[in-house]
Amino acid sequence: MKLRRVAAKVRDVAIGLGLIVAISFVPVSMTAEWPEIAQRAMGISREIRGLVLDVGTLVLEQGSAWLSAAGDELGDKGAHRDCVDLDFCV
Repeated sequence: MKLRRVAAKVRDVAIGLGLIVAISFVPVSMTAEWPEIAQRAMGISREIRGLVLDVGTLVLEQGSAWLSAAGDELGDKGAHRDCVDLDFCV
């Protein structure tokens, strides 16, 4: 039951961030005549978009490094030893 609650919270946060990022793509020219507080909110949403992209980049870099290390580790253990006779095996 606890895992479902955590999953629901993560889902809600992901949806919320997705909506904030989507709203942040509204052009500045369209928001120029909005009240000051709305323009400030749009500025904050653009900053959040930048942070989300930074975190996404970091996660992708770390994930790819981890997968590369795991692949190298499997290769060192001789996981592809059976296909030595094939042309496409290294």
